[in-house]
Amino acid sequence: MTGYPDNLHIFGIYLAKVYFDDKPDVYKVRPVVLIDKAEALFLVLKITSSIVQGEPQSYYLNNWRECGLNVPSSVVLSHLYQIPPEDLFCDRHLGSLCKSDIQAIKVLLEA
Repeated sequence: MTGYPDNLHIFGIYLAKVYFDDKPDVYKVRPVVLIDKAEALFLVLKITSSIVQGEPQSYYLNNWRECGLNVPSSVVLSHLYQIPPEDLFCDRHLGSLCKSDIQAIKVLLEA
């Protein structure tokens, strides 16, 4: 028994509590991409609207509206977050990445 819903989508976009690296007791609720679901943790990448063109540690979502986001956004690739199931708002599935974004992110993560 995993303790989380079976209908979670890998490469789906959800809202989650993402804690700050420099202030571990402070978090921001933000959109994340679900990369994997383990027994006790979710692996996610955070999404940000603070876009720096040409930033090698992020991937700009060309189809951000189709992903369910309200503003132009990028996936931050430099930090893979491990979050407990209670920090992922499973009922707040905003959308999913398109196939081209999934493929590009997979390639960048493997590099």
